[in-house]
Amino acid sequence: MKKTLILLCFLSQLTNAQNLIANSGFDTNTDNWGAFDGGSVVISWVASDGNTTNGSIELNDDFNNGGVGNIHSEKVPVIENTNYKISAFAKPISSSESEGAAIFIAWYNDDFQIGSSDFVYVTTEQANDNWYLLEEVFTSPAGAKFADVRLGVDSPNSDSTDNSTARFDDVRLELSTDDPNAFAMVTGHSALWYNPNQSGHGINLYMLPNQGVLVFWYVYDNAGNPIWLLGIGTHDGFKATMNVSITNGAMFPPNFDPDDVNLVNWGQFELSFSGCDAGLFKWIPLIGNGFTAGEMPIVRVNKTLGLSCVE
Repeated sequence: MKKTLILLCFLSQLTNAQNLIANSGFDTNTDNWGAFDGGSVVISWVASDGNTTNGSIELNDDFNNGGVGNIHSEKVPVIENTNYKISAFAKPISSSESEGAAIFIAWYNDDFQIGSSDFVYVTTEQANDNWYLLEEVFTSPAGAKFADVRLGVDSPNSDSTDNSTARFDDVRLELSTDDPNAFAMVTGHSALWYNPNQSGHGINLYMLPNQGVLVFWYVYDNAGNPIWLLGIGTHDGFKATMNVSITNGAMFPPNFDPDDVNLVNWGQFELSFSGCDAGLFKWIPLIGNGFTAGEMPIVRVNKTLGLSCVE
């Protein structure tokens, strides 16, 4: 019974895919990005300019104090002591007061900011009114649970009240890996999944806080009886490993008694993704329990409202 309560506690914690940042291309607006209260940077959307397609975000700062005025993305979950790659195309505008443009990462624990990465920077002269790629890999500090991306315009130390202006497009924050086929696991993968060649069974997947993963596989045993396999575990950013249990002992309501529920160790699940809508699901049963190990491709059935996955 205690294991059942633990499972329900995991469910109560439900709560972004390679690119962790929402609205990274600014195709139609600047949603999911914000200026700081009391700051001098003003955000606008530019419909007629972009790196690959029209649409970019523009920063204007008339407080020319020799600093980098910046804005922020929404916070996204991250894993501590893990490499993340940040990149963006920047265009500081030479006809403005701008001396350059910068991107960086701010790191947070549950309560407050605990640090930030170095700036990745281009001068206005270097960019020469062209889109300039900024990119770097940084390691999240110990204790980091969330991060946001900062976009900044560098202003001169002058008395001018004219704007320092910079534009940004195609912003990315992603887990860094040497495997070109690896795809990051994010909360946006929470959904119903199934094998299109085997319609009739499938999995419910929930991405939990602190790299937690919960899977329900509704399938059948070797006698054709419907069963539910319950997997609870964690992921390392790219692959999830779960311990799996099967339930027995209880009756259908109104004869259900929670004290009759038994959770029996069944084996393990492994799960990874090749995109927002495709993954690979593996199962490894305990030796001698009558089930055979295997794997199957899975595709997404639905998207969960409020959770994003960006390729």
